[in-house]
Amino acid sequence: MAGAWPAEEIYPLAQEHGFTWGAVRPADALLDDPHPADRGFWNEVPHPELSRGFVYPGEAAVFSRTPWRSSHRAPRLGEHNQEIYEGELGLSPKELALLVAEGAL
Repeated sequence: MAGAWPAEEIYPLAQEHGFTWGAVRPADALLDDPHPADRGFWNEVPHPELSRGFVYPGEAAVFSRTPWRSSHRAPRLGEHNQEIYEGELGLSPKELALLVAEGAL
């Protein structure tokens, strides 16, 4: 009947007994969790075209010799369409324009 126990109560008890358990939280609740914040897990990455930054998850493990940080923003929807559709898939500019005009992209 584990469903009757709140996650914040049951997972510490399970860990005390040697189980590798943790609470599964929705994404918005993770931002409020003090553990990742204390580790410096969250990184604000600027999005200059939107005049703001967004919080991104950081490194899953911390390495002293090879530190890792978010270096750039995630691509915007469709940002690399031309590069992918023409460069990688071999469509012509006219074919790509047709896909855009038809609302496929």
